[in-house]
Amino acid sequence: NINDTFLHGHRLMGNTHPMAKLDEDAVKMIRISSRTCRELALIFSITPAHVGVIRRNRAWKHVGK
Repeated sequence: NINDTFLHGHRLMGNTHPMAKLDEDAVKMIRISSRTCRELALIFSITPAHVGVIRRNRAWKHVGK
């Protein structure tokens, strides 16, 4: 069933998810920024742990650099 949602484009991910705090441009900025996780977390109103997850490409995998 999960594969079927991807196939038909019904999967809510990234900007389409109603709880998303970031957009793809913000994710790209987080990945290329030299700022610390704590600084970026304050800028984007997310946790430093979430910044680390984004940088390690464990979240927002569909967004390239």
